[in-house]
Amino acid sequence: MKKIISLLVVLFILCGCSQKPKPDFNSGFSIDTYRCDMSAYKGLTSVNHNYLGVTVADVKKTIDEKGYGAFVLSRKNCEHCQLLMQYLNKAAEELGVYVYYLDGKSDVYPIVNTPDYDLLDELLKTIEEELDGELALQTPHFFTIVNGEFIDSYVGVDAKDVDNPTDKEVEAIINKYKKSLEIFVE
Repeated sequence: MKKIISLLVVLFILCGCSQKPKPDFNSGFSIDTYRCDMSAYKGLTSVNHNYLGVTVADVKKTIDEKGYGAFVLSRKNCEHCQLLMQYLNKAAEELGVYVYYLDGKSDVYPIVNTPDYDLLDELLKTIEEELDGELALQTPHFFTIVNGEFIDSYVGVDAKDVDNPTDKEVEAIINKYKKSLEIFVE
């Protein structure tokens, strides 16, 4: 009996320690956003989506000010981005949260061939190390920040055929991102 109680206590401690930190929604943290046009992505329109556009400076502010948010770096001409964005949007929509969108090829807030590219690269070095050297600036790249720290990071999308994912793959994609986004539900 003592062994069972000891085992339960150890499991309780381990499970309690492995929980992700929660954002402090009362901290007053905010970043400037813009309503982005997502109509170039499959299944999205210019207004029917849960994405808010941000700049690289906003990612830096989130880290520097110990803020929080779910971010995605994407390009409209990337086939893996096309697949992810519609299902990430579905996950965000189901939970009633927003995802901050960094457009890798934006005319409004360009990243490629600007100082913002170098800044984003520097900010994401921590993630790059976690990905065993994978380039963090690949797209699509989804990451979450809570209290200024990177919590989740996923590069690419898990589907054998991005033009025709199976129902099982779609369900797995949506569930994976819902799990990451749940901490942003107030």
